[in-house]
Amino acid sequence: MSISRIGSRGRRRPIAKEIILEYLKKVGKPATVREIVAATGLNYNTVRGRLQQLKKEGKVKRKDNGWIAV
Repeated sequence: MSISRIGSRGRRRPIAKEIILEYLKKVGKPATVREIVAATGLNYNTVRGRLQQLKKEGKVKRKDNGWIAV
């Protein structure tokens, strides 16, 4: 079950982990933290932290040239 935030208008907003995972699936090739930040607008440290969480969950892997969705 994924957790999301409710915006000011009562709509569900995806959390950072969902945004990152969706981006990695979409690009289909390894992406660096800087590329993910540039594409998503998320904070650099947020991306780094969420990638580590996703790695522990088995949803992403670190490659020599970036991160990929599993």
